[in-house]
Amino acid sequence: MKLKLGYALIVFVVLAMLLAACQPAAPAEPAAEPAAAPAQEAAPAAAPAAAGEIKDVPREKTYVVTLWSDTGGTMPGFDNWNPLMNAGGALRGNGGNAGLSEGLFYRNLNNGEETPWLAVSYAPNDDFTQWTINLREGVEWSDGVPFTCTDVKFTLDLIKASAPDMQLSSYFDEWMADVSCADELTVVINLKRASSRFIYPLVIGHEYHLAIVPEHIWKDVADPKTFTNFDLANGGPVFTGPYKVVSASGTQVILDRRDDWWAAKSGFHELPAPERIIVIPFGSDEAMAQKYITNQIDYGGPLLIGTYLAAAQQNDKLIPWFKEGDVRGAPDGCLYDLQLNNTNPLFADKNVRLALNYATDRQQLVELAYLNSTHATVVPFSSYISNWVTGDLKTAIDGYDRGTPSASKVEEYMTAAGYAKNGSGIWEKDGATAKFTIRTPNWLAPIGPVLTEQYTQAGFEVTESPDRTNTFGTELTAGTFDAMVFVFCGSLNDPFDTLERFHSKKYAPAGENVPDGMAGWRYKNPDMDLAIEAMEAMIPDNNNPAYMEQVIAATKLYLEDMPALILAEELHVIPGNYTYWTGFPNADDPYVAPYPCWRDIFLMTLKLKPVVQ
Repeated sequence: MKLKLGYALIVFVVLAMLLAACQPAAPAEPAAEPAAAPAQEAAPAAAPAAAGEIKDVPREKTYVVTLWSDTGGTMPGFDNWNPLMNAGGALRGNGGNAGLSEGLFYRNLNNGEETPWLAVSYAPNDDFTQWTINLREGVEWSDGVPFTCTDVKFTLDLIKASAPDMQLSSYFDEWMADVSCADELTVVINLKRASSRFIYPLVIGHEYHLAIVPEHIWKDVADPKTFTNFDLANGGPVFTGPYKVVSASGTQVILDRRDDWWAAKSGFHELPAPERIIVIPFGSDEAMAQKYITNQIDYGGPLLIGTYLAAAQQNDKLIPWFKEGDVRGAPDGCLYDLQLNNTNPLFADKNVRLALNYATDRQQLVELAYLNSTHATVVPFSSYISNWVTGDLKTAIDGYDRGTPSASKVEEYMTAAGYAKNGSGIWEKDGATAKFTIRTPNWLAPIGPVLTEQYTQAGFEVTESPDRTNTFGTELTAGTFDAMVFVFCGSLNDPFDTLERFHSKKYAPAGENVPDGMAGWRYKNPDMDLAIEAMEAMIPDNNNPAYMEQVIAATKLYLEDMPALILAEELHVIPGNYTYWTGFPNADDPYVAPYPCWRDIFLMTLKLKPVVQ
């Protein structure tokens, strides 16, 4: 299948116009090279803090990071450091992850290795109805008060009681019966029912962002949901990390190192090298590239692939996850997909879904829409669990051969569905053509035109409808779409996180909202439910034949039914700027996933070393 040259040029024009957004950005054609700028720039000017003037810190001792996504050049929520509410976005977006809020544990998604931090260990009882967490001795809050089990119990009780408003509150309300303290360093959590995965939000960073808060401060708060946790004059916000907020405004947040950090005092870890962290917003992909080129920033949100290539020509210190080749970005646990509304009469027949699959040329999509900067895929598993796709599971996936486009298979499955091509070459049944609309969110704009053309050439009557008003979330939840270009996230630890989204508990009939917008396909299969429920009752282990039997069964059901079409992996180019700092994670040293909006990036802050000693 080949697209016309003119059509391909249109696709590239769309790519060149696309800017980075709140959602992961898509690559663009290399833009015209920005004007050259001096190699050395001063650190952003520091604004006065509420508690007094800020000391001077030279640029070479200052680590500057941008927010993850384009916020129009402003810092949203700069005066709200409540880590339990969505309004505290500045904390979760970068500043807190960089050095304020510390996790009980950290996990390297690249290899599964865990780093105990505020806690030293955890374990379930025999039937997974109780979990015990052992905290680290010697941890202190930034005001010198000891960090104990009381803080963990207070935080979990508060989150549970605040469902559904606080971060993870619905999760803890669903699973947690109660939490108690066996002693100052021993947390005991009793569950309402057995769960072998309950501990994940407390262990895996990613986007869970679970933060423990100090009981001695929060117990007197009138309304924890509206509490901003922002009081620079009195030393707030209080966290356990090695940095403190000294200034916050709509243009930047400044964090200075605390030399009395508990880990340094106890000998657990040396002080981080950056004496100051500055978090700034950016206005666009091009604006962020200019800041990289002129060394105004060291790290930040993703650049479009074309923008990165142009910027790297002017600043050879910009090194992404992969240094060479077409693929420069790192996986984020998500994949590009085409969600099919299975309650739509057209897609209710799995033969039509299978025909559409074979009309999809994923490799061509990767070439045209993403300039070969990612790779095509068929199963909904990200690179973080690639070690699972071996042996019998890989054999089962390969046996279906769903990734090879085939006009003959399109005809086979459409014929099985009762369709025949009319005089115009369009599939038709009982006087109605195989007609549908593809909705495409703006930040996924490169995908829609390519798929639309592929399906048109395969005999479907397809219209693309770009979403310019950002209503895709509502449409996915309500089911008011035929097909939707979207991202599918999951699979950070084992295949369960992905396959569980095909359980019938995610289903809702037409006219009702689905409980999970990322699973908007409205699919159900009793056999799939049985396999997923069997997986849920076991510890994930790719060396356990009983567990793998269920993984293979569920994966085969997905490939037989194809309720959605996985297209390619979502990768992002996040360069480290090695002008002032070294130690950024990359494919050669993948000690942590590279995303500044993920909790585990805290470990990167600790590993940074200055270029100039």
